[in-house]
Parts: sequence; C-alpha cells; structure tokens
Amino acid sequence: MARITKSIEKGYTVVPQSITRKSGLSLKAMGLLTLLLSLPDGWEFSVNGVMSIVPDGRDSIRSGISELESAGFLKRSRVRDEKGALRGGDWVVYDHPTSENPTSENPTLVFPPQLNNQEVSNQEEIDLSFSLRSKDIVEHLNEVTGSSFRASSQKTVRLVRARLNEGYEVDDFKAVIDVKASEWKDDPKMSRYLRPETLFGTKFEGYLQEARCCRGDSARSDFADYF
Repeated sequence: MARITKSIEKGYTVVPQSITRKSGLSLKAMGLLTLLLSLPDGWEFSVNGVMSIVPDGRDSIRSGISELESAGFLKRSRVRDEKGALRGGDWVVYDHPTSENPTSENPTLVFPPQLNNQEVSNQEEIDLSFSLRSKDIVEHLNEVTGSSFRASSQKTVRLVRARLNEGYEVDDFKAVIDVKASEWKDDPKMSRYLRPETLFGTKFEGYLQEARCCRGDSARSDFADYF
C-alpha cells in the first residue's frame, strides 16, 4: 500500500493541458493519471483499490502504470530493509514528463513504500508460516507444562520471531521445552520459569546445547546457573 499526499484546492483536480494535448499518452494512461491526481489525501494506492473505482481489469491498470512510467510521469524505485530484503517501492507521480534525473522537478504526488501484489502474496505466506510455527511451539509448551500460554501474545511473538530469524527451527524450541521441563517441572522454585520469556530469551542457545548434549540427564543445576 502507499498513501497519497498532495497539495491542491479541495474539491478540484488540476490537470495541465500538456497532459491532454502534448503528452503522447493514450486515453487510458491520461485517465489513470487524472484519477491519481483526483484521489483524496490519505487514500492508499493499490491496483485492487483502483479496480474498486473503475471497471478496468488488473492488466489494463498495470499497462497504464507502465505507460506512465515509460513516458516520464511516474518514477519507481525499490526499497529494501536493513537486511537487504525487498520490502516495496517508492513511487513518485508527476503532472509533467520528467528527465532522466527528476530530482529538481516538483512532483505532484508522492507514494511512500508499498508492496506490489507478488510481494504482498509472499509476505502473507511468510506471516502465515510464522503463525503456524509459533502456534505449534506454544501448543507444545502448554502440553508439556500444563500451561495455557497464547501464541498471539505480543511478548511471545517477539521472542519466537527473534529466534526464528536467527535460524532456529521449531524442533529446536521443542527440544529446549522438553529438556527444561524435565529439569524444572517438579521443582517448585523453578517450575514458574517454564514460560516463553525464560525459555525463548537470551539463554536459548545455551538451553538448546544442553538439550542436544544432555537429553535425559535428570540432574538439576542451581538457580544461579540459569538467571
């Protein structure tokens, strides 16, 4: 999605005659550009959003966008996050064709970063995958410890996502849960630490190594060894 910001008189859409007479744009592209100029402040741009306003199909709208870009009325650039992953793009729409270096021009509309349809689909798949893995992890924790933690808890989501982003797998979480439950579950002092903020926090790697090396070892360590 991208939020439109513009500075024109409310209730009017100003379209330079150069667009309709000298731009060389097709009627479809001129209509799309005029529509973009007419949208209210705060309207979030998307192909589906345009389709809800006009009867044109997805391919027609996309070809209009490509024509505006080729003619210099639209500049698009990709945006990546701090890890280099593609997260959307910057869109700048002009009311006149620009040169190859339009930085000195005054854009009519600025579209902040948005995800295209394929990226939205990919992101939805990523979110669904995370949700299913997180649910599996927390359900295992509840089953082993007799607890009732929620996978949707903000703190739990943050901890699970952090460990998954570090490359750990669902089975790693389960191994940590199992080994610490075998040590702490029957210990009144330690059983209360069978919770996401303890198990999935900064000591996760240490707990995992313990699970890999010492699975089945019933010996308990002192309280200070873990906190």
